Order: sequence, then structure tokens, then C-alpha cells
Amino acid sequence: MEVRERTRTPRPAMPDSVLAQHYLAGDQQAFEVLVQRYSGPLFTFIRRFLGEYDAASDILQQVAGPAPILPFLAEAAHRRATKSLVIPGGAQPLCGRIAAQACHAFLRAGESDR
Repeated sequence: MEVRERTRTPRPAMPDSVLAQHYLAGDQQAFEVLVQRYSGPLFTFIRRFLGEYDAASDILQQVAGPAPILPFLAEAAHRRATKSLVIPGGAQPLCGRIAAQACHAFLRAGESDR
């Protein structure tokens, strides 16, 4: 008798806007899914921007938390009178913008130390 392995069909990923709605409604796990989805590409972006691995790790820790992202999500939700939250292009451009701002601040702080 041949035993066949059971394979799971992958569940379709929830769109970023739906995850953001869930997070704004208090679902912390939805935010963790967003962080997992974008932490790799964000780290690569930050590392290339700064050229320093350790600094990139520090900046990623700063921008991957809810504190920097929540105001942007809340503003997007506030602008929409309906219950649907629209994040143009998904969360990746939003996270990239936050990461770029953090990188610029890091570089400016380094210049003031010189």
C-alpha cells in the first residue's frame, strides 16, 4: 500500500488593507503578519540605503513596530468615510517611506556627530 503525503493548499494571503483594518480593530496578530511579510524587503532596503548591517538592524527595529506605522494607518482610515481602508500599493510603499525617513534621520544624526 502506497502512502501519499498530504499537501496543504496555500491559503490566499489577506490583502494589506484587510490586515490593517484588523489591526486597527485590535488584532495584534494582523500586524505581526504585516511585519513578517515586509521585514525582509525592508531590511534589504535599509541596509542598501545605509551600507551598514548593524545600523540597518537598529533602524528595522525602530520602524517595524506599531508606533511609527499606526499614525499612517489611522490617517488612512480617517480619510476614508467608509469602512474600507485603502492603502495605495499595499503596505510596502508605506513601510518603505517610514524606513527612508528613519534612514535620513540616522544619517543626519551621524553628520551632527562629526
